[in-house]
Amino acid sequence: MKKQPWRVAVDKSYEGLTDDLISSEALSMESCFSTHYTKPQPLDGMAPEDIREWLDDAEYHKANMIFVNFDSQADAKAFASVSGGWVMG
Repeated sequence: MKKQPWRVAVDKSYEGLTDDLISSEALSMESCFSTHYTKPQPLDGMAPEDIREWLDDAEYHKANMIFVNFDSQADAKAFASVSGGWVMG
C-alpha cells in the first residue's frame, strides 16, 4: 500500500510562497476546487517562474485551497509554520 503524503493546506497564494516552496522539502502541490482536485504537480526540478505561473493559474481559476505535499510530518509542520497553513495529515 502506498504511503499517503502529509498535506499542508494554504488558503491563498502569498508574496514569497514560491521561495518558501523552493526552500522546503515539498514533493508536489495541488489545487482544490469545489468539485475536484488537480493532479499533483511535482516540484522537483521546477523553475521558480514555473511555480509562480502555476500558482497564478490556480488563483486565476479561483482555487479554494492549495495543498502542498510532504513525505514527513516534520517537514509539513515546518512549512505550515512558515506559510500559515494547516497540516492535514
